[in-house]
Amino acid sequence: MKILVCYDIPEDKIRSKAAKYLEGVGRRLQYSVFCVEEDSVSFPELCTRMSAIVAPSEKASVFLTPLCHTCASRSFQIGAPKESSPVCIVA
Repeated sequence: MKILVCYDIPEDKIRSKAAKYLEGVGRRLQYSVFCVEEDSVSFPELCTRMSAIVAPSEKASVFLTPLCHTCASRSFQIGAPKESSPVCIVA
């Protein structure tokens, strides 16, 4: 099962912490949208961890939803997902 995570976090420090955690367990689809495979972290664990990360914020909003295999297979993306790590070119 896949888990879709979307967030709106105005504080830079908290947003960076959330993004770093999500990059470690999933892949970035857009700047504030991630797809996490449940084999890397369970849905309850992900909810608990994200709640702890954004707890200091009064303005943060996080949306997490599990996607069954049928729903995930019917998803459609236009354009390439955002890279989760910077590209380095050495010449």
